[in-house]
Amino acid sequence: MMEKPSDAEAMESKDEGVMADKGDAIASKGSYETYSPEKLALAANGDVLLFFHAAWCPICRGIEAEINADVSTIPDGVYILKVDYDTAIALRQKYGVTVQHTFVQVDASATLFRNSAMLQIFPACLRGFNNMALLVVSFIAGVLTVLAPCILPLLPVVVGSSASGRSRATPYIVVGSLAVSIILFTYLLKASTAFIMVPPYVWTYLSGSIIGIFGLTLLFPTLWEKVPGLAKLSANSNTLMGTGFRKKGFWGDALVGASLGPVFSTCSPTYFVILASVLPVSFALGTLYLLSYTLGLSLALLLIGLVGERLVSRISPLSNPRGYFKRAIGVLFLVLGLSIALGYEKKLEIAILDSGYFDITKVEQLLLQKVN
Repeated sequence: MMEKPSDAEAMESKDEGVMADKGDAIASKGSYETYSPEKLALAANGDVLLFFHAAWCPICRGIEAEINADVSTIPDGVYILKVDYDTAIALRQKYGVTVQHTFVQVDASATLFRNSAMLQIFPACLRGFNNMALLVVSFIAGVLTVLAPCILPLLPVVVGSSASGRSRATPYIVVGSLAVSIILFTYLLKASTAFIMVPPYVWTYLSGSIIGIFGLTLLFPTLWEKVPGLAKLSANSNTLMGTGFRKKGFWGDALVGASLGPVFSTCSPTYFVILASVLPVSFALGTLYLLSYTLGLSLALLLIGLVGERLVSRISPLSNPRGYFKRAIGVLFLVLGLSIALGYEKKLEIAILDSGYFDITKVEQLLLQKVN
């Protein structure tokens, strides 16, 4: 015959049961923490979301601020793991992540469940857009983008090349080729995974090298004649770099502008809404919005370039193609090329955001809400 447990034993057993229940509740509570491979095991008891975060992205910072403001709002059993977008190249390739602030749901074996891309950014703004209104907002967003730290590398290139005095057409060629390059590489690197296996540093090295070479030709105007073998190249009018960089050539200016397309990293919410909600549904309509955004950005950059060119042309000492001012621009391009190649421009963008720089993307968010 079994003995009836004493009151003390019964109470102890009850307390252990309560503690176990509390432990289960704590274990199932949602959380936001830094990614590590072993944390994927949390998917066995809930949902694991990988949040690809970039410190230079205002949108990423905004999402993280909202999460940290009230972690208790994360549903039970939902675990958000913060992944460094810039360094987690293998994870980006594995899950087809082409832009920052992407959310990816995985299971315990790290198998992809769902890639939600940018759809979590503005859940209330992705439905019911007025097509004409969004077209106008896309243009305005392009103009506003010049005020964002994330396109910092574009400004010195546009201003510097325009002020170099190579040709009156230089600002138009540089900005025009930049616009074409942005659209082309948006489709190749952002809207598709066609080149996802190409490491990001390949594009940064390529862009940085082209900008750096252009800086050398401004710093040393006779460089092409002095380098063995290049004198022969300069005699051929169809030689891209021999003629384009050394003289007032179309192809040199076009190459400088196009070199920034692969490393173009906008923070514009409108740009990502186009990628996330429009292009997958209608390629033609998405392209129209993308063209409108790029037109706004290009016109703003062109205006900046023309103002710089006009100021330099009015100051005669600065117009000397072999003067100190042009050499200073060459040094600027060299520094910029190295910064792009080595990733220092991203660190500068992070420093600007950390300093409390006004987040222009908030203006765009308001505009998007107005047209919804």
